[in-house]
Amino acid sequence: MVSDVEDAVVDSPTTERRKEYKALFIVVVLLFPIVTISLISGYGFLVWFSQMIFGPPGHG
Repeated sequence: MVSDVEDAVVDSPTTERRKEYKALFIVVVLLFPIVTISLISGYGFLVWFSQMIFGPPGHG
């Protein structure tokens, strides 16, 4: 419990800002590309699979 209080007192604004920049870097460089690629790949798979079941578009 005491160490938590000491950590809070020791953290300076620059340390806090550094943590925020690190979190921003992780989100922008790692999380967004992974989520974007997953969504696009999932949509492509959905279209491909639906065309396997229902046939290509335009044939009626």
